Amino acid sequence: MRIPRVLPNTACEVRFVNRKGQPVAMTKDDIQLPFEYDGWENNRVVQAVSALSAEQFTRDLRASFRSVRDKLVHVIAGEWGWLAYWKEPSSGSAFLTDLRARRDALFNPDAFPNLEDWRRRPSCGA
Repeated sequence: MRIPRVLPNTACEVRFVNRKGQPVAMTKDDIQLPFEYDGWENNRVVQAVSALSAEQFTRDLRASFRSVRDKLVHVIAGEWGWLAYWKEPSSGSAFLTDLRARRDALFNPDAFPNLEDWRRRPSCGA
């Protein structure tokens, strides 16, 4: 996966270079609706998962993610990581190495044996 090269942040916008090498700017308004949709969608998933027992939540499904829990942890860890990346004014290799280490420490699936523990996870704003 190619991560866009982020340019200096001005006037509350994120600037990056697209695949064609052209500069592109996105404002808060450009991402507000998708962000709100993501929150709505995540709440629907949690409602559906709430019906699972702890055994069903952690059962090995022999799929790309071992369990429903592992998939949820993956999703929230990804959201947390991207938000931290976007908030960082300079994202060099040391920052990315530290970000991965923090993500792995905060979002180990085994730390969430049931849905209640998963609900107490670090938020994306952390």
